[in-house]
Amino acid sequence: MTKKIFFLLKIFFLFLLSINIVLADLQKNLINKLTATQTLTFNFKQKIADKEEIGNCFVKYPLLMKCNYKNSKGKTIISNGKTVAIIKKKYKKIYLYPIKSTPLSFILEKEKIIDLIRKSNHGSEFFTTQVLYDSDDICKLLWHYNNAVEERGSEPRRVLLSFAPISTKKNLDFLKWLGVEIPEETEEKLIQSEEGIKERSIEICMELLEDILAFVTENEIRVPIGLNVEHIMTYNFDHSVELLQKMSKRYRSFCMGSDLYRPRPDS
Repeated sequence: MTKKIFFLLKIFFLFLLSINIVLADLQKNLINKLTATQTLTFNFKQKIADKEEIGNCFVKYPLLMKCNYKNSKGKTIISNGKTVAIIKKKYKKIYLYPIKSTPLSFILEKEKIIDLIRKSNHGSEFFTTQVLYDSDDICKLLWHYNNAVEERGSEPRRVLLSFAPISTKKNLDFLKWLGVEIPEETEEKLIQSEEGIKERSIEICMELLEDILAFVTENEIRVPIGLNVEHIMTYNFDHSVELLQKMSKRYRSFCMGSDLYRPRPDS
């Protein structure tokens, strides 16, 4: 599902990258235009790996959208404000998702975008992800953001990667209640037994960080990243400190050995 709508994040970032805290007038104009905008129509070209698709979208604020793909599958994505439907006419299949569990809940609510612009105008210089227990979506997000930045010739904001170790199944259920996406395989590994959940949780978090750093390096992602380690319940505080120490050591070695954040020869 997330893979099918990630191209829309690029549209959002193109809005966001127009923001510069020095150019207050530009921000004011952008907010005024967004406030006055009731509908939005655009064509898109979506490329995931080697697969490329094109189509067009119609957006009506708030939260309404229809995107038609120009392909043999007859794919359409529709949001009615509460549910996102992915329709594949060729296979006679319809997939339904609560809009709150998708990035569209942010992109199609312009008040949230305007609020973020205002925050940027008051000095917000970074984003913080939701707690991560899967690396696929954040890697795609970094890739799209990096491409949007390069197309605009703008400086990216820092993205803080959030992690939170757990020590009980109740902690896991709480994260899921908060909307954290946890792959079934990862969940099974975490709760295979009550004993050792904390150790497996820290191990998984470290593996995720390695996956993200490898992706950033291999794809030359120049979006600055950072770490944000949280604790779920006070009794997990020491576990979070342990994870932070391990991640800080790995992150430091990554930064020292990487050329990604150094000025380019032609800059």
